[in-house]
Amino acid sequence: MTTQAQKQGGESGDITPLAWLTWWAEDCLLQADPSWWNGKVRLPDSPQRRDWLHVNAEQLHRHFSLPSVLPPDPLASLMQIGTLDTAQRETVLRLMARVCQPVRNPDRSDAEGIWCERLAKALRPGLWLQSAVTFSVSSSLASSAAGYQDALTLLRIRYGETCWPRLRLLFPRDWPGDGEHPCDTPTMSLPAARLNALCDALIWKASTPT
Repeated sequence: MTTQAQKQGGESGDITPLAWLTWWAEDCLLQADPSWWNGKVRLPDSPQRRDWLHVNAEQLHRHFSLPSVLPPDPLASLMQIGTLDTAQRETVLRLMARVCQPVRNPDRSDAEGIWCERLAKALRPGLWLQSAVTFSVSSSLASSAAGYQDALTLLRIRYGETCWPRLRLLFPRDWPGDGEHPCDTPTMSLPAARLNALCDALIWKASTPT
């Protein structure tokens, strides 16, 4: 029942091993949320970025706490999150909450709500998510850190601990689970097929023009 990216396989799609290794080593940094580059280390202008990353890869991996480990098998959906813009990445997390806590019989004009309800009926997250996963907001930051903690945790479980240090770079640095205030490693056991299908559907929806 435990979801780990290493056990998935079959998600390489059209990704070449070189493209996956390049993303693992450099592109995850190029696609990092801008908040990660607001400290002492600044990303240079576009024409110089890739060469600069290549030359300084070892130091940057230490700075961003990226373990020097081999990547798992290629994960097309993880790379797809990296291609999303900031608003689309947030949409993935927002839709996660809507699907896992769907509004019954949404207004007919709420196309997104209807889509979320249909996905919820297909995947039945209420039957396999633990009661602690409530998507509740404990502060006024309803659209950011506090509101997305559970959604980020599910993404972390879906891709596994090996991918988490790079996955977290794609979201704002001050959100739960960041490098300076790390959250605990999730211990819940979830059905891999359903969690993977949920996350993949949300990534697809967020990347689809409305």
